[in-house]
Amino acid sequence: MSGTSVVCEGRVGLVVTDLESLDPSVLSKADVSAALISLATVRAWVDTVAVRLARRLHDLAADEPSIVADAVIATASRSSRRDAAQISRRAKTLTAVPAFEHALAAGTVSAGHVDGMTRALAKLDESQRVLLASDAERLTEIASRCTPEQFERKLKIEVLRLDAGSGEERLTRQRRATRLRSWTDPDTGMVIIHCEYDPDTALTILSRIDALTNTMFHDPTPDTCPDGDGKNDHLRALALAKLLNTRTRTGTPRPGAPTNTPDTNHTDTSQTDTGQTNTGQTNQTGAEPTAVDGDGDGDGDSTDPSANAPATTNADADADADVTIELLDNRCEMIIVIDLETITNGLHHHSIINNGHNIDLPIETYRRMACTANIIPVVLDSNGVTIDLGRTVRLATTHQRRALLAMYDTCAIPGCTISSRHCQPHHIHWWTNLGPTNLGNLIPICSKHHHNVHEDGWHLHL
Repeated sequence: MSGTSVVCEGRVGLVVTDLESLDPSVLSKADVSAALISLATVRAWVDTVAVRLARRLHDLAADEPSIVADAVIATASRSSRRDAAQISRRAKTLTAVPAFEHALAAGTVSAGHVDGMTRALAKLDESQRVLLASDAERLTEIASRCTPEQFERKLKIEVLRLDAGSGEERLTRQRRATRLRSWTDPDTGMVIIHCEYDPDTALTILSRIDALTNTMFHDPTPDTCPDGDGKNDHLRALALAKLLNTRTRTGTPRPGAPTNTPDTNHTDTSQTDTGQTNTGQTNQTGAEPTAVDGDGDGDGDSTDPSANAPATTNADADADADVTIELLDNRCEMIIVIDLETITNGLHHHSIINNGHNIDLPIETYRRMACTANIIPVVLDSNGVTIDLGRTVRLATTHQRRALLAMYDTCAIPGCTISSRHCQPHHIHWWTNLGPTNLGNLIPICSKHHHNVHEDGWHLHL
């Protein structure tokens, strides 16, 4: 804007002045947290101004076609066209939901919350968008108390509730859109496989990948596996390859040769004492998996690899045997946490649905799962499964693991975003120090923080 400058005034100006005078090298943890809160306030103000400028550019472009708003934003802000387009989408969203613009300017929500609202609105038709926008004050208040990720999960419930009548129709369209493409990256030589599955199929596939990844996580680490954040992604890729290459015999086996009969699946739905329901896809004929200690700390951090390992035959030993590729191992568990009111009477403002993945499914699909389920409590087990085991058992049981999934969305360490499904039960008061294997003494923690506890001397308190 030639001849014009934007100056921070009022509260934001004071915050910027305070930030300029900071010496980060001498700040305490509390001081750093306070400075980050101040920085978030300034960033929200900057994002608000960017949105308003983008809105003005689009107004100008409507009268002057030579103006390409996103191109002007990208050039002036030295950003990518993708970032510029995101600012334009925020402007459109905040025009539709003015209450969010006021909250963003005040710093009570962030641009991440606005982006979540943008994605939610994109899933609805025009009349449904109006209904969602009309509830803006309540949603803004929720957003002010949530991280962007948590808020987006809340919005998913709102979208499902508004779109409940067309959920099955949408799932049918998604099934027709299933596809797979592959190509080779010319720079790295890596083969990239891009799959698109309907949510129902994807949930099954991802749950089975995660089940095998969990067992592989505690096996000897492959030489190819990187350390740090990339370990889990690497193991998930290896798990998929292992599942795809699981082989079963077809035709008539030779006398004395072992055969493989896949187990029959059923759905296990467990209800907690808080009225939540835990739906799991389990092995009907197999026993509950036994737990083993993955890192020798006595915490019982993993399930027995043999319990979830893909069923195989000795086809490798018989080169002439007819074999087929079996896509997925039947022996895995798919756990869904859902409140009882939702599964019985439908979606409501306080519905709880967590399938462990960022996947939207119509409520009818969850009900179909529950129709063939064994209904057992997770925390208070009317079938006599004991959750608190004291010192009688060292390892966390399957039922305790299910309870922890219902209690924790993520690793229990504050601020960690690793899903609890990718964590392992840990004794707060260590077993080796006479800690009991009770639910109140168990929390899920990720691999990184598990190492912090055992190698860096962390002491955890609930």
